Amino acid sequence: MDNIIKYEHLVESIAYKYKGNKDIEDLKQVGMIGLIKALNNYKPNDKCKFSSYAYIWIKGEILEYIRCDKSIKYSKEIIKLAKEINIIEDKFREKFNKEPKLEDIMKITNKSIEEIKEAYNSKDYILSLDYEYDNNYEMYAYNEKYYNSEILDLYNALDNLDKDEKKLIYLRYFNDYTQSEVSKEFNTNQVDISRKEKKILTKLNRNMV
Repeated sequence: MDNIIKYEHLVESIAYKYKGNKDIEDLKQVGMIGLIKALNNYKPNDKCKFSSYAYIWIKGEILEYIRCDKSIKYSKEIIKLAKEINIIEDKFREKFNKEPKLEDIMKITNKSIEEIKEAYNSKDYILSLDYEYDNNYEMYAYNEKYYNSEILDLYNALDNLDKDEKKLIYLRYFNDYTQSEVSKEFNTNQVDISRKEKKILTKLNRNMV
């Protein structure tokens, strides 16, 4: 029981990512089932922390629940757009050696921000079809591209940041904003952003260690 309470915040943080798909309380209950399965199946080792292991089970359980809900549907156009965005992102990284910004995706696809966001939301729904099963046909892992224990640890650490901290890291490291560009978003100066960024990175490193 103590372990379940200890990781309840992890369940909530994952559930809130999908609150647009289902009732948040239902998602949290399903996520708790994933946490319990993780607790029952985890074997301590030096390759993967429990938080990383639990992240896979919780997210997988939630996405399976969403996938099985026939009321949630994405149009063929949105699914096609999601696949197109994946290709665009790969080519953009290869050509420019950085992540494309939302504005880049909108310009290349000539789609609205609402369509782009819906396409991004559909990605997890599509990926939820891909699971690995052990010999007992129990869900073992959520099969997402580039996932490993270190990346999962990072995602878990990011989930523990507050709203402004997440925004700053997202702009700097996912949208490739300069510190000066970020300062405009926060209505402050570059020096202040530099100070905050160092503080957040220290916090992330401490949480991951």
